[in-house]
Amino acid sequence: MSDVKTGINLRSIVNAISSTVDLVNDNVTRHHQRVAYISHMIGQEMHIGDVRGYDLIVAAAMHDIGTLSDQEVTCFLHNVIDENVEEHAEIGYLLLKDFKPLSKVANIIKYHHHQWNGGRGHVAHNEIVPFEGHIVHLADTIETLIDKEKHVLTQKHNLIEIVRSQSGSMFAPDAVDAFLRAFENDYSWLALDDINFRTLIDKEFGEERQELSLDELSQFSKIISYIIDFRSPYTASHSSGVAAVAYALGRLEGFGDEDCKLLKIAGYFHDLGKIAIQPEILEKEGKLSEAEYAVMRSHSYHTFRILSEIKGFEKVTEWASFHHERLDGSGYPFGLTGKSISKGAKILAVADVFSALIEERPYRTGMSVTEAQTVMEELAHANKLDKSLVDTLISNITDIYKIRKISQAKALEEYVKINKSDSKRTNGIVLSGEKSI
Repeated sequence: MSDVKTGINLRSIVNAISSTVDLVNDNVTRHHQRVAYISHMIGQEMHIGDVRGYDLIVAAAMHDIGTLSDQEVTCFLHNVIDENVEEHAEIGYLLLKDFKPLSKVANIIKYHHHQWNGGRGHVAHNEIVPFEGHIVHLADTIETLIDKEKHVLTQKHNLIEIVRSQSGSMFAPDAVDAFLRAFENDYSWLALDDINFRTLIDKEFGEERQELSLDELSQFSKIISYIIDFRSPYTASHSSGVAAVAYALGRLEGFGDEDCKLLKIAGYFHDLGKIAIQPEILEKEGKLSEAEYAVMRSHSYHTFRILSEIKGFEKVTEWASFHHERLDGSGYPFGLTGKSISKGAKILAVADVFSALIEERPYRTGMSVTEAQTVMEELAHANKLDKSLVDTLISNITDIYKIRKISQAKALEEYVKINKSDSKRTNGIVLSGEKSI
């Protein structure tokens, strides 16, 4: 493991991911930031301390990280209770549990839909449920019940009565009592519309001291790639493949160790903005309409917007966000031309196109390596992709193909493991169904 520090703190990443998860559904804009605020207010009233308080607010800001579809979000918004309610919490836990800086946060997320049930909710599956999970459960429910079309103060008393009526059954009584104290005044309710997670956490916990190492950042970026890709079986390993190809090309092009790792991280993050794209567009069997294509093109803008929030992440932000820029200026979102596109971004573009051509899509079968090579050469000839990078890819195509396939197979295994209880997500997965070289 590399201990090289990146200058990037965990708090910046969490803030960006909180914004990202909100993109899954238009109806949950700022949901996670408001849940973090409500949770924090309850935690303060309970005097849980800075260490637990920090984990609480971070868990609340990311609590729906396991929500892979906007259909699931719609169920939660309308209080539809089914097996998916606790399933997405379990998925969030599985995604984060092995990432040491967020291992305690993962356990809180695991139980953020767990009911108190007269005290029996103190334990689940023979393990103690962290009380912070009950706090997030209460805060999440309150925020969901708020009608965003009405002034919050006109709902205050009704919401308080709903919460009070469920004390001891759905919600932990101590958490309810703390909520009632914290939200007795109008100010606490009105502040919901102005809250900013980064401002809140900086104010309450001081300057961030948890700087991520390069390997920690790489591990976390891989987790985020799962959140992006696992929304559809057709893209369940795409970012892992792009990351592997980008890393290999960086090595071949003489990039240093640190920049090669940053290329891999950019590969994991490059489709972050696809969280905002509806699954029916991502999985459409056929050509996208003009309107649908316009929506699809917006994903690289969202990638840029979200990653730009992370201080010290400028290189990765550029490489990841410009993967659809083309040398002739026909790309997006900025329409840059060759000289304005960095070599790292050009590498990401080549890695993305090559991986996409080989992969299965709902509207076509994956190409053979020979077929993909022909298309890559045509794109280089048309001044879309960098010819020297395409030549490097083709000269080493057998090795790069194997590296990509191994990386994607590992990602697919994770996809199946995390979604083991959902046959709808795993039935379409084929671990070795690509055409041979």
